[in-house]
Amino acid sequence: MNRRHVVVALAALLLLAGGVLVSQRARRQVPLRYAEIPQETKDFFRGIERAGGDIVARFREEPVEESWRNETNEGEDAGNGFFKLEDDDFIVYYHPGDDNAAKANLLFAAAKRAVRPLADLFGKYYHPADANGRKLALYVCRDRAEFERLSTSRNPYAVAVASMTFSPTGALCHGLFFAPETFTSVGWRPGDAASSLRVQRTVWHEMAHYVFFSSLDLSTPLRHPQWVTEGVADYASGDTDRLREVDPAGIIPLTEFETGKYSGVWLRSAYWIGYTAFVFMGEHYSPDNVRRFLQLSYRNPTQRSIEQATGVSFAQFDSDWQASIRLR
Repeated sequence: MNRRHVVVALAALLLLAGGVLVSQRARRQVPLRYAEIPQETKDFFRGIERAGGDIVARFREEPVEESWRNETNEGEDAGNGFFKLEDDDFIVYYHPGDDNAAKANLLFAAAKRAVRPLADLFGKYYHPADANGRKLALYVCRDRAEFERLSTSRNPYAVAVASMTFSPTGALCHGLFFAPETFTSVGWRPGDAASSLRVQRTVWHEMAHYVFFSSLDLSTPLRHPQWVTEGVADYASGDTDRLREVDPAGIIPLTEFETGKYSGVWLRSAYWIGYTAFVFMGEHYSPDNVRRFLQLSYRNPTQRSIEQATGVSFAQFDSDWQASIRLR
C-alpha cells in the first residue's frame, strides 16, 4: 500500500515537472498570431516615430494586448467629458455644446462613406473583426491643448493625426484625433457642402493611414518613404488642393528617398510629391496599377513594387513623374 502511494506521488511529481517545463517553453515561444518583426521594419517604424508627422507612431518590442479593448479609449475616461456616437465600426467622441454635435455627425458620416472606397483602393477595409474587435475611434477635440494631450502629437502644423502602435500583435490604432483647425482652416459651417467636403478629405486621409498600416506584413523587411505613406493618404482622400503646393523647383527625386536620407524627418513637400506620384501612376498607367502597387508594397520594398506594378524601372518611373511635374 505504501509502495503504491510512493509510485503515485512520483508520477504526480513527474507530471507537475513536465507541465512546468511545457509552460516555460510555451512562454518562450512566440504565439502564431504574433509577428517576428525584422530589424529593418522596426527601424522603419521608429523613423516614423521620430518624424512626428500626422502619424503619431510608437513601436513596442513586446506584444500589445490590453490596449485593443474599446474600453481603454481616452474617450471612455469620464474625466475627459466626451459624449459619443457609435455603430458597429466606429466611435466618434465629442464634447457637448457649440457645433460639436454637428462636427461629430460630419466625421461619423464621412467615416462610413470611406469604407467602400478605401476597401477598393487598398484591397481591404479593417473592420473590428479584423482588428481584434477594436472599433476605429475618432475624436473631435475641444481645443489645441486637448488635441496635443490626447494624441501626443508634437507637430504644430498637424490639424489631424492617426495615433498608432506597432508591435508583434500588429498595427493598433488608438484613434484619429481632429484639432479645431480641421474645421476652422477650411471655414467650415454646418450645412456648407464645400467646406464639409474638405473636412471629409481630412477624415479619409487619416483613415487611409489606418488601412495602409494595418495592411502591412510586419514579418517582412519594410522601409516605405514618406512620399508613399503620405502620398497614398492624399490620393485616397482625393485632396486636389495638394496641387496648389506643387513646386517644380522643389522636386526631390523619388530615388533620393530610397537612400534613407529622409528617414525620421518630416517633410512638408513629401505630401505633394507623393500625391502627384500616385496621380501620375493612375493617369499614365491606370488606377489598377496603383492598386497593384499597394498590394505589392504590403510585403515588398517600394522600388520593387513600383517596377512590378508598372513594368518599367524605378529610375524610369521617377524620371517620367518628374517630367510630368515640370509640364504642369
